[in-house]
Amino acid sequence: PVAYHWTSLILAAIAYSLQIYFDFSGYSDIAIGCAKCFGYDFLPNFNLPYISRNITEFWRRWHLSLSTWLKEYLYIPLGGNRKGKARMYANLLITMLLGGLWHGADWTFVAWGGMHGIALCIDKLRSHKHDDVFIVKYIGTIITYLFVVFAWIFFRAENFSNAWQIIAGILSMQQGIVQNFSWVYISIVILSVASVLAVHKAKLDREDFVRGYYPTVNLNTVKGLSLFLIFLGLTVGLAYTGGSPFVYFQF
Repeated sequence: PVAYHWTSLILAAIAYSLQIYFDFSGYSDIAIGCAKCFGYDFLPNFNLPYISRNITEFWRRWHLSLSTWLKEYLYIPLGGNRKGKARMYANLLITMLLGGLWHGADWTFVAWGGMHGIALCIDKLRSHKHDDVFIVKYIGTIITYLFVVFAWIFFRAENFSNAWQIIAGILSMQQGIVQNFSWVYISIVILSVASVLAVHKAKLDREDFVRGYYPTVNLNTVKGLSLFLIFLGLTVGLAYTGGSPFVYFQF
């Protein structure tokens, strides 16, 4: 990190937020699809988490299998919100700290869990009555995403020293190597367009859960078969054939 320009460090943090989302959401979709081939229905695991208006909503959209498990087997057994506000804040913090430790016995994961726990407590303290106001909604989405990206730095860093080097480099506007991240900009554009289409499609279908923008094609038509073959060709052509395990397989 000490060798790179501060703008490259910011883009690297954003790029990791996209990598871990695409990687994890992607293999969750693969698992759901494979299960359907055998007649089983797995619950969706992601619901466009990066459009969340606050951190509470983020955890209702991100890694739903884990967040549901943490809620039902840690937060609620600890007392949940049934024993006063002070106990509720303590339960939230304990749950997220343990959620961080679930990813690995390292202080960086504890810091990541603790940051989310504190953010959840702060979110519980504030009023949400203006969250549906247009400007408040979009400002909240930006602030939530920036916080999540900042927390990902600790999640990704090998140790605290590494994380502090990245943060210090950004805050001090460190000079250094300017990395070309043209593919990151492309990914951001694709994610933005796909998110808008997915939300629009969900509203048309009157669904509460955004299941993604997956256009269907009729393979009995020339147009449908052509689109399918083009998609298949792109998949084969763009597939990475080297050893690249899924990010979450390490946890």
